[in-house]
Amino acid sequence: MKILYADTDHVSQVNFLNALKGQSEWSAKYAMAAPAMCNALSNEEFDLIVCGLEFVPNVLNAVRGKTTIVAIGDLENSTEIDNILNGGVSHFMKHPFNAATFQSILSGISRDTTINESDTLPDFEYLDRITKGRTALKLDLMEIFVTVVNEEMENIEKAIPQKDLDAIGKSAHRMKSNVRMMGLHTIMQLVDTIEDQTKANPAAEFYDVLNDTSEMLKCAVNQVSQEIRKYKTVEAS
Repeated sequence: MKILYADTDHVSQVNFLNALKGQSEWSAKYAMAAPAMCNALSNEEFDLIVCGLEFVPNVLNAVRGKTTIVAIGDLENSTEIDNILNGGVSHFMKHPFNAATFQSILSGISRDTTINESDTLPDFEYLDRITKGRTALKLDLMEIFVTVVNEEMENIEKAIPQKDLDAIGKSAHRMKSNVRMMGLHTIMQLVDTIEDQTKANPAAEFYDVLNDTSEMLKCAVNQVSQEIRKYKTVEAS
């Protein structure tokens, strides 16, 4: 992914550089002043541009095609943020640059909005391995998963209208070990992202990711519940 980064905030610059070190698929160019940024835009095409608010007008004038624009600044007022987004900017981040928030934005850009059924299928082979063939333990773990996920998703649904990030983060954290236990690797990554976002400045896509994760968890709970019924039917016969 080719990224053009243009922002004068020093802390954000350092944070971005640190995030870049662990991302071999990112190719970044820097422009700390408008002339350098305009020169870069005239000579190259970028997949994504992260820019301070002062650079936004020049970026909007220069960018063509499907380039994603992420504005970064100190706006607090939701109306001001909406105006930026309605004016052609794809996403807004609050200073300073935060790697978890940026990763969430990238996840929202790249993910398919259609839920992939394979991502909601528990890895029962993994569960068999960790329970070492102990059927009763496997059944207990599946029932705990269903109970915990249902309870925490209910808590999250109550917290969403109030945008209670602390409650959402705690619920995500409580689900993690159970999601991992079922071998739900994709959902595990999403739950991790949700928990990280509640500790930072949530990206614009935070609640979209949360809703998608909720739907995926419901599908996973249904799959596990079916497996539980199979075990109990066998035991009863």
